[in-house]
Amino acid sequence: MPNQFYSHVKTDRIINNLPSTHTYCQLDRKSHVDLSHLTLGSTLADLPTHSFQVHPTTLARTVATEFTKQPGLSGVIVMDNAQILGNVSRHKFMERIGRPYGADVYLTRPIGIMLESLETEYILLPSSCGIHAATQVALNRPVEMVYDPIIVEFPDLQDKRFRLLDVYDLLLAQSNLLNLANDTIHLRAKELEQLNADKDKFFSIVAHDLKGPFQPLLGLSELLATATETFSPTDIQEMSQGIHHSAKNVYSLLENLLEWSRLHQGRMPFQPVHLNLHEMTQQVVDLLTSNAINKGIALQNSVPMGIMVRADECMLNTIIRNLVNNALKFTPAGGQVKVECHFSDISGLVEIAVIDTGVGMPDKIKENLFKIDQQVTTIGTAQEKGTGLGLLICKEMVEKHGGQIWVESELGEGTAMKFTVPLLAVIAEPFPPLKQRGEEGQLQTNFYEPNLVTLPPEKMTTLLDLALMGNMEEIKVWASGLEELGEQYLPLAYKLKKLAKGFEDEAILDLVNQFICLN
Repeated sequence: MPNQFYSHVKTDRIINNLPSTHTYCQLDRKSHVDLSHLTLGSTLADLPTHSFQVHPTTLARTVATEFTKQPGLSGVIVMDNAQILGNVSRHKFMERIGRPYGADVYLTRPIGIMLESLETEYILLPSSCGIHAATQVALNRPVEMVYDPIIVEFPDLQDKRFRLLDVYDLLLAQSNLLNLANDTIHLRAKELEQLNADKDKFFSIVAHDLKGPFQPLLGLSELLATATETFSPTDIQEMSQGIHHSAKNVYSLLENLLEWSRLHQGRMPFQPVHLNLHEMTQQVVDLLTSNAINKGIALQNSVPMGIMVRADECMLNTIIRNLVNNALKFTPAGGQVKVECHFSDISGLVEIAVIDTGVGMPDKIKENLFKIDQQVTTIGTAQEKGTGLGLLICKEMVEKHGGQIWVESELGEGTAMKFTVPLLAVIAEPFPPLKQRGEEGQLQTNFYEPNLVTLPPEKMTTLLDLALMGNMEEIKVWASGLEELGEQYLPLAYKLKKLAKGFEDEAILDLVNQFICLN
């Protein structure tokens, strides 16, 4: 009788030292679980877990003591060596030993006996499992198991790779993510609403500007169609020029609209390749030289030879062409437009500038220049018109390259449109460093010349044979193949192409012999 009384007293003390089921269930999980770091892509690996594991022969009293020491434990994993037998939740553990004589039945016996009596199956999920998916699995269990902890496997952990996740923490995480998703949806909805409003205003501007050129086009063409005999050849010529000018404006606008729509629909592929910036600029200069001559403007390509960039050829051509075309539009006769480049103050980028001596622009125009919902159309020095759509296209294309575009201008003092693209290499040509904006004084003259990386001597013998035969076309082909081997060979490939273009076979021989001797 005394022993039995002592057993009950000791058991009651153990039970009293353990948090009750009611106390545990009412625990405010937010008070000690920080889930502020979670994102919509978070997984079970981002949630708090614990690794309380015991052998099935471990006394339940030992488990009870551990529960007392660590109130945050949601349960215990029962394992035999590396094999999972199951898990006992803290809730069910407390419920079993809280029954009449439950402490006597379980606390002095192995935890394996309680596990067998529960007759429940455990859930094992990988740590890479998403929080939403894990919540669905947890809540789809039988009612009596819904709040049992989940076993999570961490494959990268060598010791105690199986850990327990409290379902309360999982549900709290799911709730936080739902709130986050809801906030994100509201934010995106507001952004879409604003974007749609901006586009509506933009299209109303475009519609107005698209309608404008048709007025003279229709009027002049009607006159020519109905009263040709009443006009002199000079009158007819002037009206024809007016029709041509209006048609050209409409075509330019439609061309820009097509490019803009292709960009927004993802139908314009972004395919960056290695490009010579001087040659790309020269293509635009050659294309627009006649426009410059007609207005009496000097158009100059000041980009040094040998500047290699990584850009989409079509997009870079469009950017430079639009900016040069705008510069010509707002520069009066006797003015100058030039394209130049400098090292950017951001590593790995080159700054390209289209500079004119034109009319410049006020601050109000500069502030709204790249905004889709603002009309910034102004009349050129020869009454040219536009919608500003070309600059929006330039902005989006520059940003696809990871660069930026901006304007520097003062009313009556000309304009500099500048943008950046990735710099690949500078090949043995002087390259002016970036002059600080607004800084006076001389430019520095320390230029970058890369080392020429060559192939092993046995690979260079083919080039030597071609040089000895004076086969410049095959040398160009050989240099093109060198470009495909890697960016480190670009300087040598470009130099060889340049020498072959000038039929400088002696210089090629000297270069090849030099590297064969060095190796």
